[in-house]
Amino acid sequence: MISTEFPSRVSTMFSMLESSLAAGSMIGPAIGGGLYELGGFRLPFWVIGAMVITNSFLIMLFLPRATAKVPVQDRRAILKLLKSPLVWVALLIAFTGAFGVIFLEPTLTINLAQFCLSAFESSLFFVIIPFLYAAMAPVYGFISDRWNIQAPLMMASCVTCAIGFLMLGPSPLIPVLPNAVWFKVLAMVVLGGMFSCCIVFALKCMILGAKEVGLPNNLDTFGLISGVFHSVFYLGAFLGPTFGGIMMDTIGFEFGTTAVAAMFLAMFVVQAVFFGHRRLRGFSEREPLIQ
Repeated sequence: MISTEFPSRVSTMFSMLESSLAAGSMIGPAIGGGLYELGGFRLPFWVIGAMVITNSFLIMLFLPRATAKVPVQDRRAILKLLKSPLVWVALLIAFTGAFGVIFLEPTLTINLAQFCLSAFESSLFFVIIPFLYAAMAPVYGFISDRWNIQAPLMMASCVTCAIGFLMLGPSPLIPVLPNAVWFKVLAMVVLGGMFSCCIVFALKCMILGAKEVGLPNNLDTFGLISGVFHSVFYLGAFLGPTFGGIMMDTIGFEFGTTAVAAMFLAMFVVQAVFFGHRRLRGFSEREPLIQ
């Protein structure tokens, strides 16, 4: 729907949508906890149910009507989409980003226990990334639509996220890094500032990849892109905490974050080789993705 209504501002509108999602993820637990304290277990669900019903009526009133019928996409379209190497690079970035960030959910709280923080103080760590994601995603979306420089920014974001995870451990491979609360806060700020860069530019690369393999510029194609993108993203979000718990029990938090940093560095190498090869072949990353 975003791609149909705003065909020349896909990245900007997608980033605004992601900012709204991040804002909801950030304030939802706080509001839910307050409602629980106010009215018990049932009140949060009553409020959410009322909000969903209200949203249904708002959708009926404001959702734009389809102006034309879109032909059903060939079942082989997904195979055609996956023929694009650029799509695979984008999916790997989305997977790695989701894996890394959600990896922290079952592991970070355990690691913070060494500092004897209160439950509220520990919870503030989990607000940093959603807050910065919500703040920075529109900025990266605007940059993506304005200048089309996804390749260097995605590579920079992977390196920066790797640095953030090395700081967060801190990595035993770099013994000079301090194991202090302020340093972990700084690491979370680094991760939050660049995570949205990975996601926004990865989606734009998928749109470019679909165009390169000849998929039509219509609602079916954008729906296919969104479905594949989010499937891989949530696969990473599923495997992140799963392997996070395993690594926490086997190699510890410090080596676990180092392993995640290695994943981001590996993605940087993949991108450097891939985009360098594209440049040698004459592909321009400044070509508009949507006509």
